[in-house]
Amino acid sequence: MQVWGWRIPFLFSAIGGVVGIYIRMYLTDPSVYLNVKARREHETVPIKDLFLHYKSKIGVIILLDFLTAVGFFMVAIFLATYFRIYLHLAENTALTIHTMNMILFAIATLIGGKLSDKIGRKLTLAYPCIGFIVLSYPLFCLFQSGDATILIGVQAIMSLLFGIFFGVIPSALAEILPTKVRFSGLSIGHNICMAIVGGGTPFLATHLIDCANDLAAPAYLLILASAVSLSSLWFIKEKFNQPLE
Repeated sequence: MQVWGWRIPFLFSAIGGVVGIYIRMYLTDPSVYLNVKARREHETVPIKDLFLHYKSKIGVIILLDFLTAVGFFMVAIFLATYFRIYLHLAENTALTIHTMNMILFAIATLIGGKLSDKIGRKLTLAYPCIGFIVLSYPLFCLFQSGDATILIGVQAIMSLLFGIFFGVIPSALAEILPTKVRFSGLSIGHNICMAIVGGGTPFLATHLIDCANDLAAPAYLLILASAVSLSSLWFIKEKFNQPLE
């Protein structure tokens, strides 16, 4: 049990890092990027061009990324602590449940990516958003049973929903901006959202629990983030079957 409790997550992290490095070594950059890079001397300064012509796109990236930020810090980080502190599970049990569902989360990202290539980015993103809006509070209420089997199943639903969302969000974000300002725009928008919204999620979750005296209160953060991300889809054009600009 101790092995499953804390060693396996580190093992998976190490394996993931090595696989990531190996994949990147053999990846080639898209031709559209290489063409823009070759013409760099004729392009404006990317950051200047970004703020002159694409400020609204940065806002859309931040809004779409709300569920990425809140969902990651809630589902992939906070829940392990939530199980131990608020549901009084043994540390090994909490981490074992969490590790099992992180494996499911990883598998679900593949499903999300594949699904987005079939039905489009917007529809694939919309389903998890709606799922979290409808199910977040009932799922957090089910956590209160404290039964390990129920906890596995409840977190599995969250991991599946967020995994599908997480699997398509990189492509959806990349398609918002043209190639010449894509790196600059994504780095600014994504990191602002992750630092401010995501970084504050565990603090806000514990604060909501204390203020509302309700162990299901963190669900409100997931509902709000899902509603924001869902609404941002209105401002995004579907481009999954079109070449990058």
